[in-house]
Amino acid sequence: MAERRMISRKIAEDDRFVDMHPVSKLLYFYLVLNADDDGFVGSVKMINFLTNADQSNYDKLLENNLILEPTKNGVYVITDWYAQNKIEPKIYKATEYLSVRALLFIKTNFAYTTNPDEKDIISPVDYWIKQGRDKKTPPEIQAQQYLEQFQESSCTE
Repeated sequence: MAERRMISRKIAEDDRFVDMHPVSKLLYFYLVLNADDDGFVGSVKMINFLTNADQSNYDKLLENNLILEPTKNGVYVITDWYAQNKIEPKIYKATEYLSVRALLFIKTNFAYTTNPDEKDIISPVDYWIKQGRDKKTPPEIQAQQYLEQFQESSCTE
């Protein structure tokens, strides 16, 4: 796991973050610090101990769309992970939670969502990562490239 993580000022100074209780803010910082290279956190007991966080703090992060609803096995996903962090390809290590990642979509603001019908979707996260996690090509072009490839693969079947 990496020793350093980034937290964007855009997130940390946003009203949805500033208005939270200090324990909820600290919880968010520790979740980001302990996330894998895809922004997933699988074990939160130590984080809860260090921050004195309880379910109400997680609920506040969910309410403010800073994390996604945890999976049944307790994996949390940092919503704005890729908006805040850039992991170089040569050191990137894919998450061990591939079944969770397979359920996610990447939006044009590089935030995760579980809703495939949400507007501004680039593609499924798995596809986006396999294409190199491109943040330089405009998201609209990436979305079009995904649709073209998807249509091509549908036509050959």
